[in-house]
Amino acid sequence: MKLNKAVCFLICAAVCASVCGCGNVADSTAVSADKPVTTTTKPERSFASRDNSSEKAEDSSETDSTSETDDNSVPAEDSSAAAEDSSAQTTTTTTTAALQTEPSKTLPAVGTITDNGEYIFTEEYQKFLGNTVFVGDSICLGLEAYGKLPENNVLATGNVGARSIFDYNFKLNGSEVPLLDALKTLSPRCVVFSMGMNDVNMTSAETFVDNYNNILDKTHAVLPDAVLVVESVTPIATSNDFCSNSKIDEYNAALKKFLDSKDGCYFVNVAEGLKGADNGLGQGLSSGDGIHLAPAAYDYVMYKTCQTIVDGGYYKE
Repeated sequence: MKLNKAVCFLICAAVCASVCGCGNVADSTAVSADKPVTTTTKPERSFASRDNSSEKAEDSSETDSTSETDDNSVPAEDSSAAAEDSSAQTTTTTTTAALQTEPSKTLPAVGTITDNGEYIFTEEYQKFLGNTVFVGDSICLGLEAYGKLPENNVLATGNVGARSIFDYNFKLNGSEVPLLDALKTLSPRCVVFSMGMNDVNMTSAETFVDNYNNILDKTHAVLPDAVLVVESVTPIATSNDFCSNSKIDEYNAALKKFLDSKDGCYFVNVAEGLKGADNGLGQGLSSGDGIHLAPAAYDYVMYKTCQTIVDGGYYKE
């Protein structure tokens, strides 16, 4: 029997948790009601489910566990959420979801975007997400692993950082290709970069910004008309000693200052909306290890990105 990718992610994460003793997986409760909600009318759900015909291969890169946190799996949410995901997949139409080689003028078939009762993804938001590629590390990979977006709207893999992204290949249509080649093939209208957890213990904030500048310049060279967006590094639970949230704040402040002065590039601060009162990742927003995100957190990340870029007038059809 062939397992779909969502189930494979859940099984791998469960095995990993039992071996490394990372503890119980956190409850994937919804983002707290104090997050911004500006829309009250729910649009029709027009997304079909993403294609689950191919399975995600495990990342073979070996890294120092004290300096890098990412792997190619995303820790599992609780078993009830997994059951709901499985049920949803049996009742929706499966379709191959991919960006076209030319920017799509209409909403492509993309993975189901969850309306959790707090974040309403308008048709305009949906079109933006359908014409956007998210690029990054295993935290970014959760957008695809949890079915928030389809494969070809997410180019992400474990262990990636701004310092090393061009050392990795990314899965695209059954092959593994360098990032710039993948972006050139997909030709999205917007590229959102989301990484940094594998940089904060390896580089200075200044070097982090320099590395991002290199990424943005090279991306602009192959996609001169695309909107380029960088998201803040996400916070971690205060119970996790991987690094301090004050250090993450330092990197995010440097990143924002740089992007505020770089033409055609925009900063989205998703970190603040994911924090609790202790300045760490909010309760229920970790998938279990205190670093990777639960599905509910991705709803906020996508919503905040849409709100900042679409409502800010930086992206237009």
